[in-house]
Amino acid sequence: MIEKLLNDIETKLKLVIYDPYYTNLLTHLLIMTNRIIRGNNLASNTENNDLVVVMNQDLYDIANYMIRKIENKFEIKIDKEEVVYIYKYLTSIGLSYEDMELKDTKEIHMPHVHFTKELIDTVTEMSHINYNIRINLYERLLLHIKPMLNRVKYNIQIKNPLLKDFLKEFTEEFFVIKAACFLVCNKFDLNMINDDEVSYILSYFISEDEKISETIKINTIVVCHSGYGTSQLLSTRLEKAFNNINVVDVIASNSIVNMDLSDIDLIVTTVDLNIERSYLMVSAFLNEIDKKNIKNHIYNILEDKRKSFSDQNIEDIKIENIKEEKSINIDDLIQIKDNIYISISNSSKNPSIQYITEKGKLGKRIFIINYSNYKYLSKAIRKVIREYLKENDENGR
Repeated sequence: MIEKLLNDIETKLKLVIYDPYYTNLLTHLLIMTNRIIRGNNLASNTENNDLVVVMNQDLYDIANYMIRKIENKFEIKIDKEEVVYIYKYLTSIGLSYEDMELKDTKEIHMPHVHFTKELIDTVTEMSHINYNIRINLYERLLLHIKPMLNRVKYNIQIKNPLLKDFLKEFTEEFFVIKAACFLVCNKFDLNMINDDEVSYILSYFISEDEKISETIKINTIVVCHSGYGTSQLLSTRLEKAFNNINVVDVIASNSIVNMDLSDIDLIVTTVDLNIERSYLMVSAFLNEIDKKNIKNHIYNILEDKRKSFSDQNIEDIKIENIKEEKSINIDDLIQIKDNIYISISNSSKNPSIQYITEKGKLGKRIFIINYSNYKYLSKAIRKVIREYLKENDENGR
């Protein structure tokens, strides 16, 4: 019945409720209905209800409509507090109207617009990618940020079932994005979003990174015994199968030893080579196994290109262990894991990482990052993560 009701309101408002919002709303309505059937109503709080300003009359009407349907179906009486809560929930989930993108691009004075732009600016400054020119990223992230800010306002929590996967596969990227969110939330005087929200935001940037990777050209040399004939066929098939492969040259195997390969990303050959560089040996006809191997190799090349920026000068950053007590506001801490935290502050004169441990068995271990710019902050966070993970590996955890 609840599923039918949700489908009904999607039809009425011509909107789509995407997961995980659909599942969260469905679960809330089921729990609410079961609770009221058992005689457990929310504690009356008329004062708070009176303070609720209805910004979207359509959604408020839908909240009332849903309550009436549930009341009639189960012959129960539902208090106004429940209507208010459902209205808050509806304003805090991902709703996609047919003309929402047009509306949002005109809402230049709305908080979610400023938040989205500031977040993209911050992540851009913390990376080697200019996300400001990625228009699709802005539009998609904007649609996510708007309901997210309502969730922050009403303290509504959502869960991301892939959170653990993000933390495992994109550990450094996760905490860089978490720091960016921390900075933006502070700027707009908002409570820090939780890790589930951070992981959703991270997914937008990862998706964009993958799109960008598809446009990066992989400079490739094709090698065969003579440099002609079948190698020309192989060259044509490579460029047809992989949009980002750029065949720089087609050469004979005995010529490669005299070539400057510093700007070459990939060497594809039909014969064995006596060189120190890694290469891929394939069939001249480029079969499916060859394509799979090349695809995996290209992925590794792109990962190396991406990490080269992150790794640049990171070893030069030192972590200083200090003994003196420091007064640190717990609200200024970014949790990494368990009792491991990061504290960040802008210090243009003396960028550094300092490390302290609070007294007691369960004392917090705090890395204090004084950053001169966002690129240094990003590298410092990656440095801390690597040191922490290295320590965990050494302890066999």
